[in-house]
Amino acid sequence: KCPVVIPLAYGAGFNAAPQHSQAVYSMMTSMPGLKVVMPSTPADAKGLLTQAIRDDDPVLFFEHKALYATKGEVPDGDYAIPFGHARLTRSGEHVTIVTCGLMVGFAEATADKLAQEGIGCDVIDIRTSSPLDEEAILDSLVTTGRLVIVDESVVEILAASREAEALVGG
Repeated sequence: KCPVVIPLAYGAGFNAAPQHSQAVYSMMTSMPGLKVVMPSTPADAKGLLTQAIRDDDPVLFFEHKALYATKGEVPDGDYAIPFGHARLTRSGEHVTIVTCGLMVGFAEATADKLAQEGIGCDVIDIRTSSPLDEEAILDSLVTTGRLVIVDESVVEILAASREAEALVGG
């Protein structure tokens, strides 16, 4: 057991120096034994932090700096979100958009615009990259057959693109 929660700020756009403006959760995701969390809403921040505190493994809790001022509904009382359970924020049949953190809002806005043109998008907020809810992503891909990854992390994008190519046969 190693119950520890390490909060880490990330995200560009605030002149917070290189070590605080990157998105290094992709590198941490590949390290065995670490759990990697990236909330996108105030409710998710509460639920995921509660789960992180209760977890027996080390948890890296990545907080996007641009979300610090975000307001939203937060459940009262005891509220935890199990790791590895993605959230479907939009539903559609043409394309699957996988994202996390601040990028969820951008993906939702894009999906809303595409819906006006008759293009339906599943928007999946992964919430945690380790563990990753692969089932949610693959279930969506069965329907849509198309994958778009919206992410700030270059390493994550490249790795996910290679995995997606392998899944759909190049």
